Amino acid sequence: MKRLTLLLIVFVEISCCGVASADYLWPLPYGNELSSCFGGSRTRRYHAGLDVRTGGVIGKKVVAPEAGYISRVRTSYYGYGKAIYLQMKDGNTAVFGHLSQFPPEVEAWVLQQQIASESYKQDLYPSASQFPVARGGLVGYSGSTGVGAPHLHFEIRTPENVPINPLKFKGLEVEDTSSPRFEKFRLVGLGNTALAEALGWNVKQSFKRGSDGIYRLAHPLPCGGRPYWFAAEVVDFVSRNRWDKPTYFVELEHAGRTLYQLAYDALPFEEGYRIEIDRNFQAANEGDDYFYNFVPNSYSKYDLLLDGICSAVDDMSQPALIIARDVAGNVSRAEVDFMPDSLLAANFPVLKPDYRKLQLLLTDAGFMDTTLVASLIPAGHQLYLLIRSRDLSPKLIRVSLGSEDPPGAVDVHELGNGYYLIDVGELVRSVPPGADASLSVALHDAVGAACYSTIPCPYRYPWAGTTGGEGKLVSEDGRLIVTFPPRSELFYSFDSHDFFRIDTLQSRDGITYALYPNEMPLAKQVSYRYDSDEVLPAGAEFYADGGSKLYYLGAKRSGDGRRLELKSYTLGKVTVRTDDVAPSIRQISPQRGAVLANARPKVSCVIRDEMSGIGEDIDIRIDGRWIPAVYDFESDRVTAESYFDFKPGEHTLVIKATDKAGNTRIYDGGFTVSGKK
Repeated sequence: MKRLTLLLIVFVEISCCGVASADYLWPLPYGNELSSCFGGSRTRRYHAGLDVRTGGVIGKKVVAPEAGYISRVRTSYYGYGKAIYLQMKDGNTAVFGHLSQFPPEVEAWVLQQQIASESYKQDLYPSASQFPVARGGLVGYSGSTGVGAPHLHFEIRTPENVPINPLKFKGLEVEDTSSPRFEKFRLVGLGNTALAEALGWNVKQSFKRGSDGIYRLAHPLPCGGRPYWFAAEVVDFVSRNRWDKPTYFVELEHAGRTLYQLAYDALPFEEGYRIEIDRNFQAANEGDDYFYNFVPNSYSKYDLLLDGICSAVDDMSQPALIIARDVAGNVSRAEVDFMPDSLLAANFPVLKPDYRKLQLLLTDAGFMDTTLVASLIPAGHQLYLLIRSRDLSPKLIRVSLGSEDPPGAVDVHELGNGYYLIDVGELVRSVPPGADASLSVALHDAVGAACYSTIPCPYRYPWAGTTGGEGKLVSEDGRLIVTFPPRSELFYSFDSHDFFRIDTLQSRDGITYALYPNEMPLAKQVSYRYDSDEVLPAGAEFYADGGSKLYYLGAKRSGDGRRLELKSYTLGKVTVRTDDVAPSIRQISPQRGAVLANARPKVSCVIRDEMSGIGEDIDIRIDGRWIPAVYDFESDRVTAESYFDFKPGEHTLVIKATDKAGNTRIYDGGFTVSGKK
């Protein structure tokens, strides 16, 4: 086996000299319990700061960590909600998200801008002299605007707008005596986890902490078979928090050499995609967010990827050491042992099939006739045909494309108990989009007689016929076309796949197109195109099919209205549905015809949309005058408070809600102000 002498060192952090030299005040004077930390997992990005718990309470005072001025103010129904950006005297910027209120003078200024533009959504940049703030001065009140339960989102950014870990600053430390924990372990890069497990690979294990404090696995890692890398689940608890947090620092060493290193000091926004590299995508889909891939993640090291971890280990008698450290300096260690080639046969048979799991693979996606049961399984660069012969122990198996008399033999792995595994990737790789890729399988007995089966093959190599260009995948009905970027640009490191299929699922509500496999992150977007013979109705767009719920994706519509296009970083189940139903407006207050004593009544309602969701602005007017409406998309509740008094008498109330598909609902009512308290 080839041995690597090159160190595989990976850094995703930025070295920030003097980052922790400042002495800041904690932004919430009453407490510092964290629900999320810097570097936490988000969709295609890292969590750029800290989420500080407020005990479920809205309205906690938020103060400036250092003197400075408010340099930016944002208001939105989504994301950070109401947010303040404080430029501090040392050049760093503190960001405060999900606020319920700004300081009174800022609140009044923002309201003026909202009224002038008749839009709640604002992104404003006051002058440096407009809103100065002293150290410990008020920057707002905690809330739940944007997303999530009541809490404060808090960031520190460099003058170059790079988020840096707040817990590294003096004054922002959090008491923490808990060391990181090693929990689960999994092999990665085997192409197909279910197939690897069925073939006897010990893909998943759990760490156990020894009496010496070191975490270990029950089984060593085999070397001498298929190359692979691994991922380890490392979680941290911070202070009194009950939830797992990302670990600040992880490192993989062997025999005194550093093979991998990752530290969360700074996370440039433009490098947020790296979370799809350093975290394990498949594990995250299963609910485990803190699996770190101990894999080189640079395309320049792709040749090293193919060799696997065993090629990076010179002396297999020594274990690999994983070091995990939190910001407070608490350290944990885990050891991973290797089993050399010479010991494999006696101690760790690489191929010891689990026939129950093999049968499940046949059952889940099986083809069946009187001769055999078969299933096609994509596994990275390979496409395997798994078969089980019925009442026949073939002496020779032949496979070809679409012929009843296959001309040549193929490599067949006999797994025992009537199971056989055949790599048909090279056969299918040449089949262009839309062409038939059925496989003809011949089972020859001892005297040469053959039984034939023709197995439909839904998998395609999207780049067939291209020389480094884009690839295409076409649905069976020809309406959905998925365009892949060049293969060399599409994937991250070891997550590459060659073969895909589209299943067409018919339901009462329409057709869903399901793409497989879908458990890998993409480095570049794929393009979805849906073609119709007729003009598509207004409101027809792409949705992700989550089973019990649809998730709006949107679409770009062609000029003739017969085509929809969408770019996406995910593969999965997509469908084209038409949203032609306007949002509902209910639980309106004040009710139609209500008589009120208050000269400045509050307006509230519940606005709900079952498909595309509510757009960015909700329009509420009293007597034709616009008033800002705050929308909580998680509860669907809308609140608005007038900034002017109403004279006694009758007044009109108009509420207009528009969803993302452009459907609009208007409530037209009124109320009376009595003038009597």
